[in-house]
Amino acid sequence: MNSDQTWDAIFARLDENIVQLKTKSGFWFTAYVKKGKLYINGATDYSPACDIKRPRPISEKEFTDVFSYYDRWANGTTGIRQIISQKSMSAAYIFALIDLVKK
Repeated sequence: MNSDQTWDAIFARLDENIVQLKTKSGFWFTAYVKKGKLYINGATDYSPACDIKRPRPISEKEFTDVFSYYDRWANGTTGIRQIISQKSMSAAYIFALIDLVKK
């Protein structure tokens, strides 16, 4: 799946649902779509929860930028986490959302 297809698949999966996911580093968060926008927030049912205190929107542009690093991140390319964390403070959450629809 390319970036657009993955974005659409995430929206379809989250449609009217709040999903709780875990990042690769073990922190739980919620993801949901509201009024056509994708949001992440701290988890309510699982621990340890991430440190997001209020809903954080994820734009399609931010998603697309992070998506371009996904394969290298998934394959364990050295240094990719540091590079992408400088580009987006939501990268770990976006990668977990990509995993949700790719697996």
